[in-house]
Amino acid sequence: SRVNYIPGIYLNYSDYFNERLLGTGLQLSVNTYNPEENFRMGFFLKGGYNKILNYPQLGIFFTAQTNTFLSYRTWNLYLRYFYGPQGITNLVYLLSSQRRYPQSFSAALSNQYQFKNKHFIWENTINYSYINVNNRHSIGLFSQLYYYTNNGWRFNFNVSYNYNIYDSYKYTYMPGLSNNYYLEPTNKKSKNQNFQLGIGIKKDFAIPIPKKFRKKLFTDANVKAFLDINGNKKFDLDEISLENIVIRLNDFEVLSNEKGEARFLNIPFGNYKLQVLSLVDIGAWFAVVTDSIQINSEGIISIPFSQGVQVLGNVHIDRGKFSNDIQQNLDISRMKIFLVDTSGKVTTSITDNQGNFKFYVPYGKYTLKFDEKVLGTGFELVQNDIPIELFEGMESFYHTFFIIEKKRKVTNKKFGPDGKLIETEEKLEVPK
Repeated sequence: SRVNYIPGIYLNYSDYFNERLLGTGLQLSVNTYNPEENFRMGFFLKGGYNKILNYPQLGIFFTAQTNTFLSYRTWNLYLRYFYGPQGITNLVYLLSSQRRYPQSFSAALSNQYQFKNKHFIWENTINYSYINVNNRHSIGLFSQLYYYTNNGWRFNFNVSYNYNIYDSYKYTYMPGLSNNYYLEPTNKKSKNQNFQLGIGIKKDFAIPIPKKFRKKLFTDANVKAFLDINGNKKFDLDEISLENIVIRLNDFEVLSNEKGEARFLNIPFGNYKLQVLSLVDIGAWFAVVTDSIQINSEGIISIPFSQGVQVLGNVHIDRGKFSNDIQQNLDISRMKIFLVDTSGKVTTSITDNQGNFKFYVPYGKYTLKFDEKVLGTGFELVQNDIPIELFEGMESFYHTFFIIEKKRKVTNKKFGPDGKLIETEEKLEVPK
């Protein structure tokens, strides 16, 4: 194994909510992989100075972020730390007020326990996050137990729990202040929690047809799934076989064993839709396969996995500062995020309770889309159809979708005793 270092310089410009932000700094990416120990590590560090061009009186401010990923056998650890305002709005108010300088931290630890009895697999994930601005702590637990029978049945039982606690704030409308409102703590804590249970049952029936009734030719197809370290799309002796990889040809489905092998028995000749899914977390590795495959003879179907990029992000809602329901928490979970490649292939992710989403995709050009149909008439998306390019050497890409509450223009007119107009006032209000 060897350690790869990729240094870089960045220059970013953005214009959100009339805040023209210019940022520049340095970044460093470090990664290594040891196939013999099944160990991978990735580290990304980025930091620099920023300035709001149309508010020069606020000066410059420093931001930084770091991401770490460790994988050893069946264990995976993710760590992330942000320092300074990143991917948020209302920078002018934040930098000119006495509130805490934003910092956030998140961590996730997952493990797949493989019993001596090969019928059972147990997967567990625990995650934690902290945001200092509102002193928010969040913790989540997810556990899933699989049972595979000898006759093709698969049963699973899963349980999840999420808990959040954070400071409550009072919003007071005060014209003349930045953003026209004053935010003050209430010395109260807001709490919410969610608990879910789930079960699943799956079974595919493959009943062979007697030869004398067959009108099509049939064959067996062998599959080999592996980590393609050298990128030649062929299995070499020093490469790692992948267990628990689901390979589907139309409605036929098999699961790879500890040697990365599986076998389709007695399937008809023809063209099949090919789908590949890993039941274990293998990080930023993806299957390099076509959407379809032609089966016309017995042979080996190679399923090589190559490294790609993790696309991360979240959904942020900017509420009207004096809306009637400002204290109500909006549900930003289960929102659909799409990633479309140049061929038109669509990959979908669903946001979690905190509005976060995640993809693993190969290098290339994509368009990141938010499903605007869920917004209704009271909200609108600042920007959609984000073009991104993921090139070799990148480990992750992060984007925030900003949603704002629509406002309307209201004109108030005052008339004197003689009926003449003496005053006109215009302002923006959030619809009631």
